[in-house]
Amino acid sequence: MTMSIERKLAIFSFFSGVVLGYLSILVTNFTKIPLLNIFLVAIYIVLSKFVLEASKLVEKNSFKWWFSKCFWMLILFWFVFWTIFVNLVYDIA
Repeated sequence: MTMSIERKLAIFSFFSGVVLGYLSILVTNFTKIPLLNIFLVAIYIVLSKFVLEASKLVEKNSFKWWFSKCFWMLILFWFVFWTIFVNLVYDIA
């Protein structure tokens, strides 16, 4: 049974969102520059496209296709898990 490309990208986006959410918290705590998180996510998005295409897990497609199928989910999952980790790390009192 083979998985569709969209399903593979959804799974990839979920786990990448968890990892990026945690890395964003570490970067913010280490550098004290919250804007660096946006650059971290942008660099990861571009690198993931090239790595997935080079490893032949998905075929080459246009950037518009990648943006609609994978990157919106990745940004959503990153934001959700980043928000969860921020609320776990910082005491809002």
